[in-house]
Amino acid sequence: MCLEVELKIKVDDLTAVAGRLADLGAAHRDDFTHLDTFYGDAEGVLIRAGSALRLRRQAGRAGEKAVLTYKGPRQNGRFKTRKEIEVEIADPDAMDALLAAMGCRRELVLEKRRTLWEYQECDVCLDELPILGSFVEVEGASEEVIEEVSGDLGLDTRQHISKGYAGMIRRYLGRTGSTDRQVLFER
Repeated sequence: MCLEVELKIKVDDLTAVAGRLADLGAAHRDDFTHLDTFYGDAEGVLIRAGSALRLRRQAGRAGEKAVLTYKGPRQNGRFKTRKEIEVEIADPDAMDALLAAMGCRRELVLEKRRTLWEYQECDVCLDELPILGSFVEVEGASEEVIEEVSGDLGLDTRQHISKGYAGMIRRYLGRTGSTDRQVLFER
């Protein structure tokens, strides 16, 4: 179990941020495709509590893996801070079936493209999502180091976003009246 501290900022151009990271000497770790399935319980307790249960299928240069993640409610702080518990899963299809057998239902499936960089002991994620666009996430051990990294990237004056991608997509789908529960890149 750990505490996730993250800053999320919407950007127009991920290429410029990647160039800045390279200029700063950041290490490019990998490029991933994530297929994230978010689950809810029958009573809606997880979502109402501001928590999340996600099964992520990830593919990158290092291969494929699946991770089940619980994210707790947001804690007080300048940036989004949540308890996070992650478990690597050998068989994601069996985990999906297990969750269904326990009464969890698929609430949302979303696809994301992520480029992962490491800088100043932070993960800097350059994310692209259908419908929503491009974002930079900085995850680190403390708000102070995240603030320093965002300053180095020239993003410290931009408004940060406290909602997760799933919440942002749910809100978008609700506003548009869409009943879609899968948000994927066009093939």
